[in-house]
Formats: sequence, structure tokens, C-alpha cells
Amino acid sequence: MVRNIRFNNVHTHTAQDISDYKPIFHSKEMGRVIVNKVRDNPSYKPNVIYSDLESEFSVNMTYKQAWRAKERANQIIERCPKDSYILVPWLCQRISEAIPGTFTSWECTDDMRFKRVFVAYGCSIRGFNNYCRPILSIDDCHLSGNYKGTMLGATGYDANHGLWPLAYGIVSSENDDDWHWFLNLLKHILDGRSVTILTDRHPSLKKCVRDILALNTTHGVFGII
Repeated sequence: MVRNIRFNNVHTHTAQDISDYKPIFHSKEMGRVIVNKVRDNPSYKPNVIYSDLESEFSVNMTYKQAWRAKERANQIIERCPKDSYILVPWLCQRISEAIPGTFTSWECTDDMRFKRVFVAYGCSIRGFNNYCRPILSIDDCHLSGNYKGTMLGATGYDANHGLWPLAYGIVSSENDDDWHWFLNLLKHILDGRSVTILTDRHPSLKKCVRDILALNTTHGVFGII
């Protein structure tokens, strides 16, 4: 079938239509535009960003789009957050050198991707083993953001009823393998000290506490000693 198409070279746009037109850009593109301003002024606020872009480029933006543009600019300046995982071994070494007695451990997968990390500062270890009550609260916190994961933590109590952070770990999730790994390292820094463990009695945590720390701990629930 043959179709005949005729071009009608008649413009119907008025001058007012052209003057009312405002280009629309994506936040990723706007991030490249404002990157120098963000580099010079890290506190550059999104409400100022969309006001500046609207007056300079006649761009229609919302506060959320301006916030995303600044996030994109920060990624260009600081690189993508996932690139910082390659620094984990170096950071562990630097922490150990800067704070005597600090104990760190990290692991990666077979394809060299970050798996988990454990950190206990030397000052926290000395303070807990020498001056704090023999009580440890162990729990987890699910992380938000782009990469998710779970933070495992062990917190003691000092003589003034204050909390004493002892150790933390970043792992994939709250499972038997990650709790087993975390508690084995925690047992190492306790240096044989007998403690009472307070937990929410999560099945994985309860099992690992019994298997790893049973010889030098008693086990309770949060709020009960």
C-alpha cells in the first residue's frame, strides 16, 4: 500500500508560546551543572538550588528534584558510595594504628566484594574489661539506604548506669553464620571475662550465644538481669 504524505510548512506557534516555553531537565543533568557550586559550598541547600536554576535557566524544578541534583553533584565530587568499600582494609589498618589495642576484622567474597566487618576500639575494650559491669546487651539494627545490610552491636553498662559501646559489625543479615562470626570475635576481645548476655532471644542469636559464649556467660532478656 502506498501512502502520500504532504508536508505543510506552516508554523502555528505564536511568539507568546515560545516565550512561555520552559525547558525541563533531569536531576542528573542538573547535578553536572551545579557541581562546581556544590564543591565550593557543601552546604548549598536544595531550596536555594532550585531557585537559582529557575532564575538562571528557566528550569521548572521541585525541592525533591533539587535535592537529587545535589546528591548527583556530590557523587561526581566524592565518587559513588560503593567505591568506598575498597577502602575497608585500609580503614581497619589505620584505626588499629591510630588507637592502640583496637581489634578489627573484615571479610570479602570470592569475587572480592565486601562481605562483613567487625570493629572494637582499644579504649572501649579496656574500659569494659576493667571498669564496666559484666553485662552485655547484644542486638541488631537493620540498615536503610542503597546497600541495606545489618549492624550487629554489643553494648555494656558503666558504673553510672550509662551505655558503653564495646563493638559493632556490619553484615549482610541477621543469620546463624553472621552471628556466629560476630560472637566469635566478641569472645576474643572479652579475654575470658564472665559476662551476662542480654538479648531479644532471636533464634539465631540465642543458638550462637549458647554455642560460643556458653562457657563464660549467662543469658537473659532485655530489661531483666
